[in-house]
Amino acid sequence: MACIRIQTEDGTQIHQIVGILLVGRGEEADILLLDGAVSRRHARIYGGQGNYFVTDLGSSNGILVNGTKAMTTRLQHGDEIQIGSNKMVFSEDGSIPAKEEIIMIETFDQDSDLEPYATNQATRVVEPLKD
Repeated sequence: MACIRIQTEDGTQIHQIVGILLVGRGEEADILLLDGAVSRRHARIYGGQGNYFVTDLGSSNGILVNGTKAMTTRLQHGDEIQIGSNKMVFSEDGSIPAKEEIIMIETFDQDSDLEPYATNQATRVVEPLKD
C-alpha cells in the first residue's frame, strides 16, 4: 500500500494513500501541517494501482518535488515532497526508502601478525537528508 512518511518533532507519521489525502493547515486536512507557510487547502495526494500524484491546489507558496517547484507531478518511489518547511517521502509499496550509503573499511589489529587485509568490517554511514 502506498504511503507518505513525514518526520516531525513528535516522531514519524505514516499516512496510507487511500483515495485522496488533503494536505494543509485547515481542520479538514487529512495531513495537518501547522506551518504559517502552508495554506489551509495546500495540496492533494491521490491515486491508486501504481499511479500516484501530488497536486498544488493554488497555494501561495507552492510545493517542491525533489527540489523542483511543481503543480501536478506523478510520484515515484522515494520522491521527496516539500510543503512549507515540511518534508515527506512517498513510498509506492509501503516500505520506507533508505537514505543511507554502505561503505566497506579494512580493519586489523596493529599488535597482531595479521595482514591489513585479513578482516573486513561493514560500516553503515547514514547521510542526513540534503536540502
